[in-house]
Amino acid sequence: MPQKKINLRKHLNADALFCTIRQEFDKIPDFHNSTSPTLISTTDSLMSAFAMFNLKFPSLLQFD
Repeated sequence: MPQKKINLRKHLNADALFCTIRQEFDKIPDFHNSTSPTLISTTDSLMSAFAMFNLKFPSLLQFD
């Protein structure tokens, strides 16, 4: 009996979904003051917030 080829859905794994979320966060412009350099980009801040929400830590101290 011939084997069936399984079509993998590469866009339905966690890494692909996190990449998609990051790409969407990248579309949000940074609204920082141009005179003071920022250490953390808006995208990185949003990804951190997403990680906190996704991992469901009860406090920031436990998340850190």
